[in-house]
Amino acid sequence: MTTFAVRDLTALHALRPWLHDPARRLTWQTTRLTRQAEAVGQERRTRRAELPGTGASGEQIVRSRQQLADAQARADLAVLGEQFTETTRLRLTVTLAHRFQGRLDDRQRTRLAEDIADEIRTIAEDLLEAQPAYPGEAHRNAEAVMVPLLQQDTALAATSEREDLTRWLADLRAARLVLDQAATTA
Repeated sequence: MTTFAVRDLTALHALRPWLHDPARRLTWQTTRLTRQAEAVGQERRTRRAELPGTGASGEQIVRSRQQLADAQARADLAVLGEQFTETTRLRLTVTLAHRFQGRLDDRQRTRLAEDIADEIRTIAEDLLEAQPAYPGEAHRNAEAVMVPLLQQDTALAATSEREDLTRWLADLRAARLVLDQAATTA
């Protein structure tokens, strides 16, 4: 018997409005644009400091370059956050539209859905709102661990089957662990 996974995926259904909320998406976009503008401003300050005759010492130039790298990394984290939410919206749509076969334990699927929704919210907030102490490291680590979560072909192949939900949750937990580590290494 084929049936829709509605009742046991309630937490994922509830996550859709959160991810699609126009005000939240505008806030995320504004965060990205602000961080990118800060990086551009720092790049200009660095270029000016590097010009001959400015009197900037080598140490000042090195500090300015580090500030530039940090500003660019913060901007790149915001870009990753927007990519993550975009891919997640796609994966949620495909997952919730999937028809599953057979009888599965509703409690297990419900728990998976709740955990996935919690992890998605936390990761999105970490990428789009946090200010890590070491943004370069945070960006490099986030970029590496986010690969399975940003692949659109994986999102398009998503199902509501327990194995797929379990794999998705494992990927989300690994990403959150790395992001939490990067945020707390101050």
